[in-house]
Amino acid sequence: METPTNNEHDQFMYESTTNSSVVVKVGSERALTRNFKPVFSFEYDTISFSTSTKEYNLGGQTHGLNEAQVAEVVTFLNTVEENPVISDALKLNRDSMGYLTATDWYVVRFAETGTPVPAEVTAQRQASREAIVDVETLLP
Repeated sequence: METPTNNEHDQFMYESTTNSSVVVKVGSERALTRNFKPVFSFEYDTISFSTSTKEYNLGGQTHGLNEAQVAEVVTFLNTVEENPVISDALKLNRDSMGYLTATDWYVVRFAETGTPVPAEVTAQRQASREAIVDVETLLP
């Protein structure tokens, strides 16, 4: 199976501490989750898979995925189905955190120079913080 091109690459993360997998399907704003550890032909504690990162961790050591392992992960990604509640929450989180990041300079400017943050920015930053959802609470 061919690995998707950079423009079509799904992302996958498995964390052993939460025993959950998060998959983001590219081009569709879909985020999918499974509350289990996918079985592959290789052992791992965590996996991080994207266009720029293809690696797993086992026993505290990080290893790059070889072509066969990448193919296994891609095959797995093709079987994952969307969880619309998680998709919506991850999109909201991404948008909210994006706004906070984009307006952080106002807060830094205030801390450094005393120039007040505009009231509408302060209000939207507060709304963005309140909108962020702990996705772990939504996992099945």
